Amino acid sequence: MVTLPLILALPLIGALLMLLTGRRLPHAVVSVVCCGTVLGAFTAVLALPDQNVTYAAWLPALNAGWGLNLDALSRVMALVITGVGFLIHVYSVGYMKEDAGYYRYFGYLNLFIFAMLLLVLANNYVLMFAGWEGVGLASYLLIGFWFHRPAAAAAGMKAFIVNRVGDAGLLLAILAIQLQVPAAPWIAALLVVGAIGKSAQFPLHVWLPDAMEGPTPVSALIHAATMVTAGVYLIARSHVIFENAALVSAAVAWIGAFSAIFAASVALAQNDIKRALAWSTVSQLGYMFLALGTGAYWVAIFHLVTHAFFKALLFLGAGNVIHAVYGEQDLRKMGGMRKALPKTHALMLVGAASAAGVPGLAGFFSKDAILANAWSAPLLFVVGVAAALLTAFYMARLMYLIFHGTARVERLHMHEPPMVMIAPLAVLALGAVVAGYFSPRLLLAPALGSARETGAPELAIMALSTAVAVAGWWFARGRYLNQWPAFLQRAYFVDEIYDAVFVRGLALGGGRLLNAFDSHVLDAGVNGVGWLTRVISRVSIWWDTWIVDGLVRATAFLVKMSSYPVRFAQSGYVQFYALVMLTGLITFVGYLFAR
Repeated sequence: MVTLPLILALPLIGALLMLLTGRRLPHAVVSVVCCGTVLGAFTAVLALPDQNVTYAAWLPALNAGWGLNLDALSRVMALVITGVGFLIHVYSVGYMKEDAGYYRYFGYLNLFIFAMLLLVLANNYVLMFAGWEGVGLASYLLIGFWFHRPAAAAAGMKAFIVNRVGDAGLLLAILAIQLQVPAAPWIAALLVVGAIGKSAQFPLHVWLPDAMEGPTPVSALIHAATMVTAGVYLIARSHVIFENAALVSAAVAWIGAFSAIFAASVALAQNDIKRALAWSTVSQLGYMFLALGTGAYWVAIFHLVTHAFFKALLFLGAGNVIHAVYGEQDLRKMGGMRKALPKTHALMLVGAASAAGVPGLAGFFSKDAILANAWSAPLLFVVGVAAALLTAFYMARLMYLIFHGTARVERLHMHEPPMVMIAPLAVLALGAVVAGYFSPRLLLAPALGSARETGAPELAIMALSTAVAVAGWWFARGRYLNQWPAFLQRAYFVDEIYDAVFVRGLALGGGRLLNAFDSHVLDAGVNGVGWLTRVISRVSIWWDTWIVDGLVRATAFLVKMSSYPVRFAQSGYVQFYALVMLTGLITFVGYLFAR
């Protein structure tokens, strides 16, 4: 019988099997088990009706239990997680086949899917937080999968630490919610802290570009449909709180708008193929936050779905390119690869065009809906249009650098990857085309409330959006090899600023300050107390030796000296005592007669 816990149990069983016994299993068994569990979970999500069930109490004091909720919102999220996740699992069969940690990799993937499903299916915030933290752990393991590489280990640690900042805010919000603290704006603000951490929005975005050190399918899984969308899901699920916190919602919109334009400008100048796509993800997530902040919750989820298709497609396509050029990721060393990789080129072109908002493709519909909902806030609308222009530019630049022009480095025996790495791209490309025609507006209405009317001139916005996409793509022609300013290539030096302020400033500088305080104050105090104790002990020893013991010895000496006269009369001989007594008696008698 198909039950709601089965959705979670399948990937969890797969993860446990791999991590406990996977070393002894052949690759074929690992592939079938791990891909099969995710496909099974996807089928269960499709088959089960909406339901909200609490199975057992967990933390009664916080009104939290082991409960799962499958409604329209969690179903859409779970379908994206398991659907796109399954395709990434299949792709990984070909991409990771030569890796010594094959079983471990798939165990981590299944663990990640389990944690994400727990996050979106939990019917209370406390259980959702367990999934939230599980996602953080699994992402740390996946980003740092090649832990023998210092950069990968550092990237995993960076993602883990930066996310802890956001998690602290989320934990405080959850405690306030569970304890029924009546302060919606503060709770909403704390929820936003958690959301921007997990969804890599400014200023907690710095972990995501570095997460590219993990295997390319991991980049697709984390950056397309799963981990980075958790913050979007959190705000959408908590929409009732945000509807009573207008200022916080406005802040969400501006955080999203700034992140969208900021990351899009940085993406223009990136030369690493995966980092360019990572900055694109930050920008697209900014669009989702812009929609959330304007109250268009269903639009944010709509863009989340379309983004899952075209961004997973682009990342996996990048994996094909990297595979074909033997691990090279520098766009400046590519070019002219269209003939050698015709299938990858065609499929990636669909993803890039959808991301750019080319009319008729999925990205066009969701992005257009975001701009329409931003119409009532003119400045937000302008920023959204500008970000759309930059998106079209950097997507065209990416395609030109990889597939067009002349090859900048000679590549021998370049060829398409096997079908197991092509078929998932084809399915994702289909989604990147047709997903926009299935608006989830009515589907999500029961979970997110009815969408408000924007009053925006939709045809005019569609025309503007189309013009922006075409203009951005056209401007990229012939300009994709231009040298970009250093501040764009280095992402406005935010990492360097954080390193100076937080790492070398607060962490190292603070550490040195604490070390100095410890050495010169605490240790000095302890050493001073020790010195004083030694001095007191020496005085005490002197007093005890020369005063107390001296008095005792002097008394003994006086007693001894005074005992000498007595000692002469105390010989111990009875005869002597008798003689003394007789002498005394005679003396006494003589004295009496003498009188």
